[in-house]
This record gives sequence, C-alpha cells and structure tokens, in this order.
Amino acid sequence: MFCTNCGKEVDDNTIFCEHCGARIAAEAPNQSANVPPVLENPTPEPPNMICPNCGKAIDESTVFCEHCGARIAAEAPNQNVNVPPVLENPTPEPTNMICPNCGKAIDESTVFCENCGAKIAAENPYPTAMPPKNDKPKKSPLLWVIVVLLVILIAAVGIVGFLYFKNENEKDDERDSSSVSEVEATEDETEAEETEAETTEAEAQTTTAATTVAATTAEPTTEPVVIDYSLYDDLIDYAYEEMVEMGVTYTYSEFYLFDADQDGVDELILKAGTYEADTIYEFYTIEDGEIVDLGSIGGSHSSLAVDGDTLYTNKAYMGTQEIGMVVIDAYGVYTDVIYSGEGLTEYREIGETLSTYKVLNVAAEEVIEEDVGDGIMAIDGWRGQINCHGTTVPGYTTDYICYGGSYETVRKSLGDTWHITAMNVYTSNGTTWYELWDTDDGDYYGWVDSYYIDFY
Repeated sequence: MFCTNCGKEVDDNTIFCEHCGARIAAEAPNQSANVPPVLENPTPEPPNMICPNCGKAIDESTVFCEHCGARIAAEAPNQNVNVPPVLENPTPEPTNMICPNCGKAIDESTVFCENCGAKIAAENPYPTAMPPKNDKPKKSPLLWVIVVLLVILIAAVGIVGFLYFKNENEKDDERDSSSVSEVEATEDETEAEETEAETTEAEAQTTTAATTVAATTAEPTTEPVVIDYSLYDDLIDYAYEEMVEMGVTYTYSEFYLFDADQDGVDELILKAGTYEADTIYEFYTIEDGEIVDLGSIGGSHSSLAVDGDTLYTNKAYMGTQEIGMVVIDAYGVYTDVIYSGEGLTEYREIGETLSTYKVLNVAAEEVIEEDVGDGIMAIDGWRGQINCHGTTVPGYTTDYICYGGSYETVRKSLGDTWHITAMNVYTSNGTTWYELWDTDDGDYYGWVDSYYIDFY
C-alpha cells in the first residue's frame, strides 16, 4: 500500500508511515495493492542519496533518515549519489530494540516506531539481544582485604605486647619474692646468730657470776662509795650570797639534780640569769671530794626534760623550737640538736619536765636529801607587780597549765602594775609560770607567764 501523505509505498499493516511519520488512514488497506493512490500533486520518483549521518542510501526527497532519524539538510540532493560522505563519527550497525510504547521490535536507528508512530527517545534503548549495561564501576575487593589485614595486624601487636608485659611483671614478682625470701633467710640467720651469741654471753655471765661469788666468799666485802652532796649546799649558798651582795634579783635562778653522764653521781645544774633571754645552765659534779665545774650551755627560753636516762634541753619561743640532747664527755658539756622547727603553732613534747628548785627560796640541804618531786614547786610568797608590755595578760587555770587540760582562764585580763604575790612555780617547754594572788585583797589570778611579772 502507499502512504496517503507522502505517497511512498509502505507495508499493508503499517499504521504510521516510516518515511514521514503520518498516520495511515483505516481505509488505506482497501486500496489496490498494485495501484498507488492518486495524488493531487504527484511527486516524481526521486533519485537515491546518502544520509550524511549514518551513510546509508535514502531517497532524495527524504526529510528524516529512516535508518537513524537524522534530519536531511535541504542541500542533500546535491550530493554525489555514488560517493558516500565521510562521517566524523560513523554510526555502528544498529541492532534490534523494543519500542517503549507498543513493545514491538524495531531497528535501533528508528526515530518513529513504524507500528505505533511513537517517537523513540535516543537515551532509552531496549535491545532484545541483551539488557542495558551498567557502566557504574565496581568497587575493588582489595580495599576490604587491606582493611581486614590491618585490623588483624593491630590485634596481633596488642596481644603480643600484653603477653610481653605480663611476662615481665611475673618476672618482677618472682625477683621480688626471691629478694624477700633472701632477706627473710638473712634475718633468720641473723636471729640465729644473735640467739647463739646471747646464749654464749649468758653462759659467760653465769661463769663470771660464779667466779664473783667465789671471790666474794674468799675476800672481805668492799664498802660502797659515799658521795658527799653537802658540797653542793655550799655552792648554792655561795650563789645566793653573791646575788644578795650584788643586789641583783635573779628571777630565774633555779637548780636541778640529775646524773646526766650516768657515772653514778648526780650533777648539780644551776640555771641563772638576770632575765629569760640571757640565762644559762651551769653543770657541776663531785670528784674526789671536790666540786668540779663541767661547763655550761645556753638556757634562753628553754627547760630541761628527762626521757629514760637521757637529759634534753627544750627551747621553744615565738613559733621556733629546738630540742638538744645533753652530752658530757672529755670535751665538757654541750648539746647535740635532734630537732629544729620554725613557724610552729604547737610545740613538741619530749620526756618529762625535770623538777625545778629556786635558789632564793629553797634550802639546798633539804632538796638534796629528798628525791626529785613533781613539776610544781612551792615558793615563799614572792612579791612583785604585773608588767603587761603593752598587751593583754590573762591568768590561766592549773589544769590547763600544769596538766594539759582544756583551755580555760581564771582572769581574761590583768591590769598593768597590779600588785601580786607568787606562791607556786611551774616550768614547761621553756616557759616559767607563777601562780598568783592579789597582794592587797587576796584575789586569785591563776597562772601567769613570768615574762609579765616584775618581782621586787
């Protein structure tokens, strides 16, 4: 049959002309297959020409190439029909594809479907031979392999490091255990040696004791050495006479009795001075019936204390403290400092305070014949007055000053130049305290630091 629009021959079952794309009228199939339709302006048979896009032969009158659908330029008839054009991008041989509208097979180069007349989109081909290719690049599995290997490597390094350090710690523990075992073994050996030495010494002492008993039985008993401590009476009396003669009030003139060098003879320790800052401790002993001067040490703001058989000086003043062990040897008497501190709010205690006796009040012969008593000493009503030195002077309770009880005062403030009478004295941590009463009316004032008292 022939297209009623362009007059070109088409298949009998064609609905749209493959030459011009026009719809074929329904009555067209009734035409005679051998008689073309009578056209008002019949078109002469055009000579063949070449499509400039795909290079295939087409009619000279073709507007759209039936092979590739390209529009044919008006000057196409001037081409040499025998010489195909040179194409810049020659189109490869088309393959069959499916019309997206009716689903029938058509050439891949068809622009308009010859079955339904739908325009074929160039970007939506549906070939029958094979599905469209997926040009998206596939991810290489090599990257995942590398990641997995790195994770395994890191885990292996961590496990090896853990096992290494665990092994080192176990070795250290073994070495420590070995060292402890060695030390314990050494200590056991030392204890065994000491036990053996003690056994030997005990046996030797037993032998010596037996020898001593035998010698004592064979020889007459030797009389013990008697120390004439009355020599100290003369020294204390002399000190008293000197003070009276010089007219100087030795407020802190005190003395002590203690065997500081552990030779079996109590030394007389005399503390003397015009005020607390310049006082000193003078040491005397008795040898061959005579008094021997051993020397002196500083006694400023200090007290004497005893811990076992050792004598100490304890100097504490304005936040500073110095504790020294008293030593008596061939070089004389001196102190070996064992503690020193500054900026203190509390002072250290050491041992027990050595009992103190006043030169001006106590008979020397009575003290020497008696044992050393407690820290509080009675005095015979020393009189004087309060010297506030420009500050407030409180009077404290006996429990607080002498026995370490809770902080408590008898009088919070005593007046300057008030007349007082001291009946008891106590020394602690380098400070001498006096228990005072009012001289005029007998009011009790409690314990006051000697720094704030001027005795007459």
